[in-house]
Amino acid sequence: MLPSLVILNSPGLSAYVQNSGIIALPHPSEGLPIEVYLNILARCSELGKELTELQFTEELIKALSLGLTDAKIDSGISVLYEMPIDDDGIIRMGIDADTGQAYRGKGTGFEQDILVYEEKSKGNTTIIPRVIAEVKKYGRVTTHDAIVYSYKAECIKRIYPFCRYGMILGGMKTIPGRVLRHGRAFDFILTLAYPFLPEETSEVSQIFLSELETSRLTGSVMKGAKKLRVFRRGIEAKGV
Repeated sequence: MLPSLVILNSPGLSAYVQNSGIIALPHPSEGLPIEVYLNILARCSELGKELTELQFTEELIKALSLGLTDAKIDSGISVLYEMPIDDDGIIRMGIDADTGQAYRGKGTGFEQDILVYEEKSKGNTTIIPRVIAEVKKYGRVTTHDAIVYSYKAECIKRIYPFCRYGMILGGMKTIPGRVLRHGRAFDFILTLAYPFLPEETSEVSQIFLSELETSRLTGSVMKGAKKLRVFRRGIEAKGV
């Protein structure tokens, strides 16, 4: 995919800014007022900056939120990964008594990049995580990342066994083998081009909706609300 091209039109100037950060500008001595030249240069500099993971995540959440009608989606919300019992026999849940939400840090809570969740008012906690996704972009996913986040997935699933956990790799064409090898606790892994392509965001939206339904089904089964005759796990793989 060719890098996008942005054309800035100003009196006496055409500036071309590519995603690679290469900027072509005439010398200020060619008749432009110096303040106009500096303003254009500042705009080019902003356009050339690389998108951060946070910005990527926020844009993706906006796109995914359009398809979620009976659940919420957000970033930066913490969920529990541990509920230790102290030597007085008390479970230390790490839950804020006022909000019912998990504390970030303090040895019991992880903040999530993308969280699809439901809110409950009658339980011990108000946040019920359904689908979680860790976001990595532009090749910045290492073996260490895969190991650490797979371990986090395992910890979270011990507390919320119905929760689905995956990884989204932004700006990558294929899933690296190291992520497949070490991300054994992931329920899904996918790549996503940026700028977003409508067909890909639609596919991601459908995956999230499917994982949400799987989470709800798993919860019903674990509570005994749904009786089963057959239970089978499958795998879906899609090449480039």
